[in-house]
Amino acid sequence: MTFWEKAKGKLKPKEVEEEVIDLQQRLSKLDLTDINYLNDLMINGNYRGRELEQATTTYLKIKFIKQSLEYQGEQNDKKEVKDS
Repeated sequence: MTFWEKAKGKLKPKEVEEEVIDLQQRLSKLDLTDINYLNDLMINGNYRGRELEQATTTYLKIKFIKQSLEYQGEQNDKKEVKDS
């Protein structure tokens, strides 16, 4: 057995620890202006290779949260008009 074969046998493969976060929960705590800023950053960014898939997923989540916040704002405006 050669030196490199022994070394490979002793090395343990790195375990990739992936942290899963609830992006919608964290981003929904932001204001609409914050979400608009993040949306603009995502649109104007340059992505390559693997980054493209992750950026697309993140962009779609931000877009969904943005639409939800805009819809909530519209509902609040309608409620205020009815209450007046």
